[in-house]
Amino acid sequence: DNLTDGGAISNVQPDKWIVRAGLQWPKYNMSVGWRGSIVDAQSRVPDGIEQTAGYTIHDLMLNWSPKQGYFKHIRVDLGIDNVNDEDYRRHLTVLKQTGRNYKASVQYQF
Repeated sequence: DNLTDGGAISNVQPDKWIVRAGLQWPKYNMSVGWRGSIVDAQSRVPDGIEQTAGYTIHDLMLNWSPKQGYFKHIRVDLGIDNVNDEDYRRHLTVLKQTGRNYKASVQYQF
């Protein structure tokens, strides 16, 4: 609360919880993971500031980085952000966030 007038403060972010889980397969030099972001609604805002709905998004990732053989200098990363294609807007932003997003990268080290 604003100590001057007891009103809400506009730039206070809502509560956010991030949960992560993953598995590693050392034999294959591979790992997979999941991240869940749970964000509470922000309804305690001053007049003239738009309230923000809560949302939950899920992300998946995979990493493969072989240590020997023909591909030993290569690293492959794959990911899907916002798997559930949640339609959401972060607090104090005007534009909605990106829907489902696919990512891939390949690195070569020499």
